[in-house]
Amino acid sequence: MTLPQRVLLLDNLLMWLGFFMIIPLITVHFVSGLGWAAGAIGLVLAVRQLVQQGFTVVGGMLGDRFGLKPLICLGLLVRSLGFASMAFADTIPLLMASAVFAALGGALFDAPKSAAIVLLTPPEQRPRFYALQGVTSNVGMALGPLIGTLLIPYGFQAVSFMGAACYVLSLVFSFLMLPSMKVTEKKPKGSTFQGLKMALQDRPFIQFQTIQMGFFFLWVQVNVALMLHATQHGGTSLTAWVYGVYAGFTSVLQYPIMKYASKKWSSQTLLAAGVASMALGMGLMGFTHEPLTILLCTAVFAFGNLLAAPSQQTLIAGLTPPERAGTYLGVAAFPLAIGGFLGNALGGAMFDFGKAIHFVTLPWVVFFVVGSITAVLIYQFRATQAQKEEPAASTAV
Repeated sequence: MTLPQRVLLLDNLLMWLGFFMIIPLITVHFVSGLGWAAGAIGLVLAVRQLVQQGFTVVGGMLGDRFGLKPLICLGLLVRSLGFASMAFADTIPLLMASAVFAALGGALFDAPKSAAIVLLTPPEQRPRFYALQGVTSNVGMALGPLIGTLLIPYGFQAVSFMGAACYVLSLVFSFLMLPSMKVTEKKPKGSTFQGLKMALQDRPFIQFQTIQMGFFFLWVQVNVALMLHATQHGGTSLTAWVYGVYAGFTSVLQYPIMKYASKKWSSQTLLAAGVASMALGMGLMGFTHEPLTILLCTAVFAFGNLLAAPSQQTLIAGLTPPERAGTYLGVAAFPLAIGGFLGNALGGAMFDFGKAIHFVTLPWVVFFVVGSITAVLIYQFRATQAQKEEPAASTAV
């Protein structure tokens, strides 16, 4: 593995560590600690996600035009300032402004970082690289809340500054060790917006992104439906176990499983199987009330995610023309913006509605149906696009 590849993995670990050190603690501090309205904090978090994913395409377009490294470094700087400013947020408008500023930082570095992976990893290495990236993500996801919890007795300011420090450290590594990168040696033809038009008119690419909304609708439920169900049937101790099983399962098993599976099956097959497993875990959850069975269903869901997440990234890379990598990968953030927003908004609402109509399994039925349809559509997309994507698929296994 090359030094730039190692730096990208280290960056990813630091980003997820800093993010999950702060974001989960926002609710704990401002709602439980200060007594702010939960709805207001939920709005802050929802706006943060929409801003970051909605503006990621801008970061990608700028990366195509001015180079990837400057956008990565600028985004890391802005994100660190946004998180640090949360230490001084004593009103909802100030917290919202800090969250939006942090989101803009993420929008600047997200697509360029993804484009850098495409440029710095040969196609045959990508499935395993994305699996390793998933491991670093889950390690950061597991350790971030733990470190934040240890720091919260010293005040939320300590949490904010430590989370921001992770991004400053990532900025230093990126600035010193990442090479200068452009998506192509020659400037792409046409204006920056021509790249956006090209991506939006790329029918297979847009078709795949539309399908991925179903994947992200399920993916965000680890922070919504799974937490609600665990709290209802086991309290906060069970939620910690669910979170630990999910993050630990994928951290330990994702790389060895993907290293083997990517040699046997195409990324399309693995993605379809992964989403189907996620749907199955969610469907079975509606019939579970005991902690052990809830954890078993969580493991089924986590197994699906460890197959689906790196396979999805590999497929997107295969559909992305190198000369427009930043813009394409910016557009690829929209499924998370839309699917994630709907998953967050409807996940909890369906629990309340299901209780009101005496159909408590309603959310789990919906999750299973959405996941099953998504898995079928992914498989059909593989069948109809096989000839076009044959080179990308063959290098991914």
